[in-house]
Amino acid sequence: MRVLFVAPLAFLLASPALPQSSEGQSIFAKHVQPLLKQKCEGCHGAAQKISGLSVETRESLLRGGTRGPAVLPGDSAKSLLVSALEQAGSLKMPPGQKVDDATLAALKRWIDLGADWSSDAASARTPNHDDVWAFQPLRQPKVPSESGASSPVDAFILQSQLDRGLRARGFVLDDRPFTAHVTLARKIARPVPRAPIAER
Repeated sequence: MRVLFVAPLAFLLASPALPQSSEGQSIFAKHVQPLLKQKCEGCHGAAQKISGLSVETRESLLRGGTRGPAVLPGDSAKSLLVSALEQAGSLKMPPGQKVDDATLAALKRWIDLGADWSSDAASARTPNHDDVWAFQPLRQPKVPSESGASSPVDAFILQSQLDRGLRARGFVLDDRPFTAHVTLARKIARPVPRAPIAER
C-alpha cells in the first residue's frame, strides 16, 4: 500500500506544469506585456514574423519559430527569449538596444512562475469587430455624380481629387493626350531596319 501511495505523489511532484498565480498575472500585465509590445512585436507580430516567431500569444511563444520554443514555462534559464534579451550569446535582441535589468528579472520571474498569460491582457488584444473594416457588411457605395468621369472608378478618383483640391471642378478626365504621348514614344523608340551589308 505504501508503494502505491508514494508513486502517484512522486509523479505529481515531478510534473513540469506550474499553477497559474496572481503574481504571474501581475508581472505579465506590468512588465512582460509592455516589453513584448514595445520591443518585440515590431519584428515578431502581426505585420511580420521574422524567423517564424510571433510574440502575440502565449501559444505562439511556446511554439516559437525556426530556432525552437521561445519560452519554456518554469525554466527561464533555458528559455530562448531570455537568452536573446540577455545578449550573452550570438542572438542579441532587440537589435541595437538592451533591456534593463529590472525588466529582464521580471521576465525571468514570470517564466519561472509558469508564464501565465492573463485573461485580461488577452481580451484587451482582441479587436472589436465593429472597428475592423474586414468585418463590415458589404454595401453598394453611391457613385459620385461629378461630371467628366468615364467610369465609376474614375468618378471616385475624381471626387477624391476634388476633395483634396487637386483638381478644378468641371475638369474632364481624358486619357487621349496620354495615349498620344505613349504612341509617339513607341514610334520614336521603334528600331530602324537596316539594309543588308553587301558582300565584297
